[in-house]
Amino acid sequence: MKLIMILMIGIGLIHASLIRISNSQELSLEPAYYKPLKKQQELNQEQVLNTKYYESKEGEPSEKYEMEDKLLEGSDECGYGYWVRFSENEIQDTEKYYFLSRLTTNKEHGDLTYYGDRALSVFLYTNVFVFATYDLDENLKSKERLVKLQENVNGNWYFICYSKQNSAIVGFLVKFGGNHIIRFEQYGRHKPSRYYKVIFGGSEFDYLSLAGQFANIYFDFDEPAFINTNEDVLKLIQKHCNMPQVLLKKSTINLIEETKEFSANNKQDSIQMQVFDNEYIITQYQVKGWFRWIDNILVEEQNEFQILNLRSNKDKSDKTGDRALEIHQIYGGGAEGQIYFSTYSIIEEQKRVTKQLKSNQLVWTYGQFSYDIGSLKAFGYVIYPGFAQSLEFNGIQHKQVTKLYLTIGGDEEISSFNGKIGYLKVNVGPKSYNERMTLDDEGALNLYLRNRLISNQEEIKASRYNQIQPVFSQIYDQNVNGQSEYSFGMWSRWIRTYPIYLQNRAEIHSIAHLRREYKQILLEIQLTKTSYLFQSLDDVKQIEYQDLEGQWIYLYFGYNRLEKKALGIVNKLGKELKSVQFINEHEFIINAIEFYVGKHHTPFFNGEFARIQFQFGPYSFKQESELQQIDTEGLPYVIGITQQTIQLIGAIQQSPIDEKYEFTQFQGVTEYSLSGWIKFNGIEKSGEQYHIITLSQRTLDESNDQATLQILRNDINYKFITYTCIIDCDKYLNKESSFGEYWDQWTYIYFGYKDYQTYTYIEYRFMKDSFIMNDVNHYYMSIFSILLGQSRKEYLQFMGSLKQWVLNVGIGAYREGSYESEQQSIKVHFGYIAGTDHLIQAQEMKEHTEVLDCQTQQISLQQSDDLLLDGLYEYGYGLWIQYRHYSSTINLIKPKLMGIARLYLDQMDHLLSVIMNVGSYQFISLQTTQSLNYYAYHESEWIFIYYAYQRQQQELGQTIAFIADYNGIRSIQQNVLHPFIRNHLHLQFGRASKSYPQFNGLITGIRLYLGKGAFIDQDLLKQMIYKINRKPTQIYIDNVITILEDRTDNYNGDNPIHIEGNANQYSIQMWFKITQNSFLYRLTQNENPSDNKFLGDRVFHLFNHLDHVQYSTYTLLNMDQIDLQITQQCKIELYHQNMWAFSYQSYSKLEQKIIIYLKIDDYICQMNKENVIHAINDQMWLYLMKDFNDPNSNTIQISHVILTLGQGSFIDDKFGKLSSFIAGNIQLPKIIQEIEKVTDSQKYTFNEVDSMSEYAVSFWCKFSSTYPERIYRKSDNFQIFRMTSNQQLNEGKIDLGDRLISAYGLKDSISFNTYDINDNAPNEYRIIEIDRLENRWYFLYAGYKRKQQIAKFYVYDGKQEKQNSNQNLLQNPLTDFVQVIFGSEDHVIGFNGQILKIAIMIGSGSFGQSGSFLESKLLDYIIQYEIPEESTLEYQYKQKNGVIELDHEFNEHDFHNVGSYSVCGWFKLNYSPLSKFEQEISCQTLIRLYENEKLNDKLIQGDRTLLIQVCDQQFIKFQTYTLSQIQNVNEHKLIENSIEMDSAVIWHYVYMSYDDIDQTVQILLKQFQSDEVILLNNIWHMETNYLGILLGQDLDKINFDGIQQQWQFLYGYHSIIDLNKPAYQDKLPNYYNIKNNQREMWYQNDEDQKTTVEFHSAVNQYAIGVWTRWESEFFESKQIQFHNIYRFTNRKQYEDKAQLGDRVLFSYLTNKNYEFSTYNKKQSITAINTQIPYDFIEGDWNYIYFAYKETNLYAAVIHKQSQKAEHTILKDIEHFILGYAQLIINKPEFGFQSFKGQIYDLRLFLGDGAYLDDTQKLASMINKLHIRLPDIQLKIEHFEWKGCDTQIDEDASFIQEFQYPEQKTYSISGWIWLYSKNEGDLDSLQGVMKLSTDLNFNTLLVLAKSNQITFGSYSFGKKPQPIWQSCDIQIEQWFFVYLSHQDDFTRFYIKSEQGVQEFTNVSRHVLPKNFKLSLVKFDSFENFDGKLKGVQVRWHKPLEDPEEESTAPVLQHQ
Repeated sequence: MKLIMILMIGIGLIHASLIRISNSQELSLEPAYYKPLKKQQELNQEQVLNTKYYESKEGEPSEKYEMEDKLLEGSDECGYGYWVRFSENEIQDTEKYYFLSRLTTNKEHGDLTYYGDRALSVFLYTNVFVFATYDLDENLKSKERLVKLQENVNGNWYFICYSKQNSAIVGFLVKFGGNHIIRFEQYGRHKPSRYYKVIFGGSEFDYLSLAGQFANIYFDFDEPAFINTNEDVLKLIQKHCNMPQVLLKKSTINLIEETKEFSANNKQDSIQMQVFDNEYIITQYQVKGWFRWIDNILVEEQNEFQILNLRSNKDKSDKTGDRALEIHQIYGGGAEGQIYFSTYSIIEEQKRVTKQLKSNQLVWTYGQFSYDIGSLKAFGYVIYPGFAQSLEFNGIQHKQVTKLYLTIGGDEEISSFNGKIGYLKVNVGPKSYNERMTLDDEGALNLYLRNRLISNQEEIKASRYNQIQPVFSQIYDQNVNGQSEYSFGMWSRWIRTYPIYLQNRAEIHSIAHLRREYKQILLEIQLTKTSYLFQSLDDVKQIEYQDLEGQWIYLYFGYNRLEKKALGIVNKLGKELKSVQFINEHEFIINAIEFYVGKHHTPFFNGEFARIQFQFGPYSFKQESELQQIDTEGLPYVIGITQQTIQLIGAIQQSPIDEKYEFTQFQGVTEYSLSGWIKFNGIEKSGEQYHIITLSQRTLDESNDQATLQILRNDINYKFITYTCIIDCDKYLNKESSFGEYWDQWTYIYFGYKDYQTYTYIEYRFMKDSFIMNDVNHYYMSIFSILLGQSRKEYLQFMGSLKQWVLNVGIGAYREGSYESEQQSIKVHFGYIAGTDHLIQAQEMKEHTEVLDCQTQQISLQQSDDLLLDGLYEYGYGLWIQYRHYSSTINLIKPKLMGIARLYLDQMDHLLSVIMNVGSYQFISLQTTQSLNYYAYHESEWIFIYYAYQRQQQELGQTIAFIADYNGIRSIQQNVLHPFIRNHLHLQFGRASKSYPQFNGLITGIRLYLGKGAFIDQDLLKQMIYKINRKPTQIYIDNVITILEDRTDNYNGDNPIHIEGNANQYSIQMWFKITQNSFLYRLTQNENPSDNKFLGDRVFHLFNHLDHVQYSTYTLLNMDQIDLQITQQCKIELYHQNMWAFSYQSYSKLEQKIIIYLKIDDYICQMNKENVIHAINDQMWLYLMKDFNDPNSNTIQISHVILTLGQGSFIDDKFGKLSSFIAGNIQLPKIIQEIEKVTDSQKYTFNEVDSMSEYAVSFWCKFSSTYPERIYRKSDNFQIFRMTSNQQLNEGKIDLGDRLISAYGLKDSISFNTYDINDNAPNEYRIIEIDRLENRWYFLYAGYKRKQQIAKFYVYDGKQEKQNSNQNLLQNPLTDFVQVIFGSEDHVIGFNGQILKIAIMIGSGSFGQSGSFLESKLLDYIIQYEIPEESTLEYQYKQKNGVIELDHEFNEHDFHNVGSYSVCGWFKLNYSPLSKFEQEISCQTLIRLYENEKLNDKLIQGDRTLLIQVCDQQFIKFQTYTLSQIQNVNEHKLIENSIEMDSAVIWHYVYMSYDDIDQTVQILLKQFQSDEVILLNNIWHMETNYLGILLGQDLDKINFDGIQQQWQFLYGYHSIIDLNKPAYQDKLPNYYNIKNNQREMWYQNDEDQKTTVEFHSAVNQYAIGVWTRWESEFFESKQIQFHNIYRFTNRKQYEDKAQLGDRVLFSYLTNKNYEFSTYNKKQSITAINTQIPYDFIEGDWNYIYFAYKETNLYAAVIHKQSQKAEHTILKDIEHFILGYAQLIINKPEFGFQSFKGQIYDLRLFLGDGAYLDDTQKLASMINKLHIRLPDIQLKIEHFEWKGCDTQIDEDASFIQEFQYPEQKTYSISGWIWLYSKNEGDLDSLQGVMKLSTDLNFNTLLVLAKSNQITFGSYSFGKKPQPIWQSCDIQIEQWFFVYLSHQDDFTRFYIKSEQGVQEFTNVSRHVLPKNFKLSLVKFDSFENFDGKLKGVQVRWHKPLEDPEEESTAPVLQHQ
């Protein structure tokens, strides 16, 4: 249960910085401190930004809360926190306690009455906070802890936090600002309680009520109420108990806007600031301003003069707060002036703390003084010419105030400053505190600098070389005041062509100069042809230049008299600096100075100036380093102009063209080009040159004399002209390009310049040309003009058209190459794409939809604005044609050559012509002809013809021709070159010139295509046919004409019968009596009487001859060939005479086939004739029983005559269903009995069958090995049925009559057995093979007909029929009875399975007479021959579906009619890597699915229905069996497949299925990152009945050694997942439930410091991260040292690097590098290393990270000290999948030493996401996952030694050791008196004091000899380097020495009567474990001779200011 209340109420939005605890906003790399989840949720709540205050008064508490709940007894945490403030204006009672807070568990609590009265209580007693609890163990009702502050708490806010967890109690006192935290711990065992009461404030018992306030009270019960660390308490403050609100907005108060003079003689001469009053605490404030002493009073002795005083007290009363920030000056008595800075601190009640700085009172001085309560610092500084120094106050704590007062000048206690004070401001609020010495810009500008910016950034000053007036000139004569520092600078740009064209340069050009009072030149800059001249007084120096033209150059010339130096600068583009210096002395400027930019003795500079600056006064002079980089922002053309495109001409303009442009805005462009399209319209040969375009670097008025880029045209070429500027810029270059046949065609031209070359590109339609002109030097581009088309000098005005001409300037304007692969935007910018409209003139002429029937039309096209023909090189046309013999002009004779269409010109007959020749379509293009065959079936069919041309290259053109009909598309191509189309084009269709007469047929859908897109491929042709130019509709009639229904022997109807309408299929059916030599009918297409003379005479013809019936027709062989003699004859016997016959004759043009069918009794004659093609006419005539030339009709009997036209008239099977046949057929078979199903051994007997000789049996049957019973041993031959006329079957003998007809099952066939008395054969058989016997339905038929002496046998599987017969077979007619037996009999093995839908037929009609039983008329009457749907396998297999979760052995019997099943699941081996000598070939069973209740492995079919095993820990074996292609019916044929595992250590998923319908087995093995799939076809299993499953176990104890999960057995329709389909994984059960490469993290517990850990995870990603801290420095050694950090190996018995995997991830340390080592399986390398070097690591925490993923290795080192990271990457590294691994940590082995130092929080990351390759991500991971580095709690240690005098003390030496490890900060100090040496004594170094570490280094060392003190230390890098520093001294006096080491710096300090000398050196020290102090005597140095006093050694906190201890000691003996 969570009980929490946060007592905070407030309104308003307060800036988020309120919750900041420190000024530092830097983010450090620190491992995140772990928090319980509940705590994290709480701290993520919305931050509290308001403050709720609680007034504290006598009486009632400020806040009180009670809670009682039984659940609280289980709570082991509670605590509270709040801000508290004792009123500033109250005085603490030093005799009594003040009550602050109490948490009690007693309802009626006392103070010290009961345990629990003071569970957690806090009191205040004279600046001491008293924290009280109780402890049952010590029987203490009150256990106090005092927290004493060395400060007055009045007026200050403090945060109190007091909480407990179990018996641990922690208290905090936090000062306002969070900069000082006091933490303490207590122990106190409390009793459990269900009641809590907490009280804040008020008066209790004898305690006083707090005179002050509480704020933001917080309390909490239950986890996480316990606040244990500094971080916890700071987070609590941030989230819940924010500090009392502080001022968040900075305010600036301007007190003196300019300057004001103050007088020291008037104490009241002051300014009082209006009080700054705010409701929030002010944390920062600052005063700043300018002041200058005026020396107009006499000050005989030193006095204080107040400049300003900022205070928190309204009036000075000698209290803390009188001087928050005060600045005053000490002056007088001839002493040097000093500026004093004073402040105060409530710590130890320091009312005044003062420091001073040197003053130069006669100059304007800038002073600033600021304070920050957060850092407890005050910072002040002064700046005046030549001086800038600061001072800092640390540990200064001001009161927390909301009001500030300021006095400027004097007050009652101190005189005012005598002089001027100006620009004085007060800043209050955030960012007021400042630790950087900066000037107030406004004051500095107005008081010191006279700085004028002559031109703004936007303003450019042009200068002409002949200009008289200067660009700028001005005299400065005010407040010059003896200045000796001045400078001027400007940007300049020399331009030869602007603002005036300079034909010749002068030797020298003036730029600027500075002179004194109209006379002496001080500084001057001039320009020569090769250099800039700088002159200072009379000295002249030069700076040479290159590439001056058009470049912005910054020129600077400045002088500083203090340095006696003049500096000249030339800086190209503000980046390339050259300089000259002058050492000379200028006189002071007394009166005036003149700055002049203009002509001086020489011609002026030609070009431009910008940002002209002139300065004098302090800081006017700039050093060379300040001018290295100069901002060019705002200068035009400094950054190259990006490409800009200007359209000169857009749409087509015809001559005369007169376009002119002038440009001034593109100065400095170094790339420019002209491009566009041109078309000449004049005569081809004129002998003239025409001007197209010119770019000139002149104005339009001057442009006729110059050409920068120029394009001309003559009769042969385009001419390209430019110039090059070598000396006089008058050399012109040109090149030409010949245009040939394109003289009047659109042409694209590009002409561009860049980098001393031009590029020209010309693109004709099928030809390109380009060239480069080199060594082309253009001068600077300023103004330029462009002229298009005008006449120019000797060139004529251009005649023709221009379009899309563009000018491109700027970066990107110059390009080379064609536009084929360019982006669209490039083509747009250079006018290319917009000008190709003449190429994209794909124009489709309107479709001619009318149908032309033997007609001709023509279209003539002319060039116009709407129709662009000129230059056309691609065109074509398409149309639909239908050639017809029976068109409007009937053509029954051989057709002539006919024209279809042609495209032609006036002078060219055949551009594209299509001709119809005899047998072909001819395509003619110019003189080239090619053909495509005409086929006879084209007659009366719509045929699409398309013919097109395209010119593809300069010398290559091609045509494409297509013929499309319903059989497909054919095409041909011709290589032929057409001329360009100029201005006209003709299209004729219906004929093709006079030579090719009119087309005989129909034409429609004519479309003409011009331009791009006319030349198409076959795919586009299909789109055209199906979507655009669709096939015309062709309508055929559907008509059934019944001519005669009843029988007649005297037909007297219409003759001929006239039929109208197109038909492409038709038939005649009828009954007639066979009669010799009789005409029956003729169907003709010709109205004119004729027979068999012309096409169409005999469409159908039937005549009955003596011995045969003859059918006749005709066919078209080709356009000119006809076969009129197509006959089909059916032979008839004599006994057929006068019998009724059924006749059917039909034709289909689509099938191109004639069908005839004749049936007489049992005799059937069926014939077809292929490739028969009739012409189509819309009229036909039928002659019936009498032809046109017969005098009388035949008198034979006919009936049911039907003529059918159109749909349904043509059939080629099932003639028995024809309406005439059914109506006329009167013969019916005699079906004796139909039976639904039979059982085994069932018999049927039939009597009254005497003399019958025709019988048959049919039924459906399905054999099974398992149903209705399991047949373990099957017979090779079993009886299905037997029909017999014998009473009894004799064993072992077959008699005649035993088998009238019968069927027996064999291995892969059905045997049909019968007998024959002709051969006295009782058992003749015929075999019909079948695909599969087991579990398949077959329809069987066996029948006999004695009349034909034949027995027929059929087997039908529902899709395919197979048959056999026994001919010349004679059996006796039936007599008394016949018997049919199904299945087994005595001594006969029967059928095991099912027999359904039995039909037993005896008598006439029982025998199926047709060639196919499926066409037998019997099927019309045996309606049961179709198996019921509910009995089909497809139906039954869908009825049973299910899923069984497998976790044990399983067997069931009710799986009958299940046709598919599968097993699937996950497994993982208990992998144990063995050597090759230990491995045994063995298999373990994952799962076995079997069908036999008697399981006998491998011996019987069904033992291994589905078997999956793991073998040799290397591969998976999948087994099943099949009944297909077996040698005998009982063979157990196994099918085995294996898949090698990519790893034996990962989770694998397997799926194996069997589908009886598809006869397939599917196998799937999910590997680590992919699936292996095997599909087995033609697999037959037995019919499913019984199923058993063994999971993970098997016979012979080959059980699985591993883990199996989520195994399922699926059966039925849904058990099969098609592995060929995409996304099959989504359907596989549990496929995604287990994932390899699972994320896992292991880390080393503090309690369990194992050095070797094993892992069993299947991953291909892994990483190791660890914090390391080296604590033993490397020493120089001949042998490199190796120190092992960790080894990650996949081998159980590993070596160093003998085998792959010894080093998976291996990290160790050398004296130069962090080494990272691994292996590479791909290259069989056992060790590959990469390094990250380091400089110094002693004592530093470094994070080591090493990771692998998919061929990549990433190693990184993050240095916590420097917050820097380094990394390295290895690529193309291949590892095995990791399944087993060992992690060995810091183990000395294989020559590696152990790591000397700390290895902390090592973490191993496994699986997905382990690999990080970015140091930012790595840092984020460290912060989230790693434990915080251990804090080293270093204490401040201090040692003092009183000293010695070597002349008094006999043995004054001293040695002592100190066990202070980890200390990084330490110092030693003391006073030294050095005795002088006697004459003749050797003056050598004496050992004074030495502080060394355990490594015996000279850590801090002091040596001495006469006149010299030597300091010593060292620095460690790759090897230790000694540090020595000596300084001269005078002996016989006291010296104070101070040596310290902190933050890699060693400080030496010595103070004597001569002053202070101080040295600082960068040094790195080793991390010590102990220290040793040696005094007076050590090492080989001479013993110290002198006095040594006040020696002090400090650890962890050195002196901030040695001056504090530098007071010389007074010794007793002196």
